[in-house]
Amino acid sequence: MQFAELDSSRWGQFARRSRLPLRWVYAIEERRFFAYERHIARTFSHALVCTAAEQRDFERLIPGAPVSLVGNGVDLDYFRSTGVAKRPGSIVFTGVMDYFPNIDAVVWFCDEVLPIVQQQIPGAGLTICGSRPAAAVRRLARRRGVTVTGRVLDTRPYMDGAEVFVAPMRMARGIQNQLLEALAMGLPCVASQTAARGTVVQDGEGILAADDPEEFAEHVVRLLRDGAFRAAMASKARAGRSELPVGSATDPPRPGHCFFFTKAWFVGCS
Repeated sequence: MQFAELDSSRWGQFARRSRLPLRWVYAIEERRFFAYERHIARTFSHALVCTAAEQRDFERLIPGAPVSLVGNGVDLDYFRSTGVAKRPGSIVFTGVMDYFPNIDAVVWFCDEVLPIVQQQIPGAGLTICGSRPAAAVRRLARRRGVTVTGRVLDTRPYMDGAEVFVAPMRMARGIQNQLLEALAMGLPCVASQTAARGTVVQDGEGILAADDPEEFAEHVVRLLRDGAFRAAMASKARAGRSELPVGSATDPPRPGHCFFFTKAWFVGCS
């Protein structure tokens, strides 16, 4: 069974970030979902997760259930910079914008981080690129320097034209695929510790990680101001781009091997 991550833990994060009565609802959902995950894990002969952290949690929470790690990949031919000129002071976030963790991320960034950035770089602005923006996200467009696109046919031009990608998720499990896509585009990233933890990229090797608003803003400002540093981080981002695939489409099937498809390749794990 491909779990990717223990999704029940996500509901626990929702509970801790919500007010009553939603806090109770999410906490109940976490318990019910985990009971189902535990049942499924013990029903199937093997489980797959997508990060080392998820594997450790799985082994701790569901002891005895066999679990292996198969990291996500990204299509490096599709997600590739075209070399267009960057817009000075441009910051971008991509994601489905009626999803609670994404809403929380951009609202937090606009409340706590962007004002600090704009104090030092008045022309800095954030583009929130993604479908179905919730009312809380649409309201952010009233603020100076914030653009909410709604659904777009292709997110790549928005990433390609930006100088910095931000992933300020305070609630996240597994791998944030938009972070992998930004890295593949050669876009320097500033991410929360939670979002960065899902990748194999080391801090400073394309991603700068921070949870404190002032530290987060400091990273963004440095990348926007220092072109040489931004270029070095962009190069590292593309080089360190994503979880490397395990196996390939040409690997012969073996007994006991489990397979699944991603967009770009066929991968397997023992």
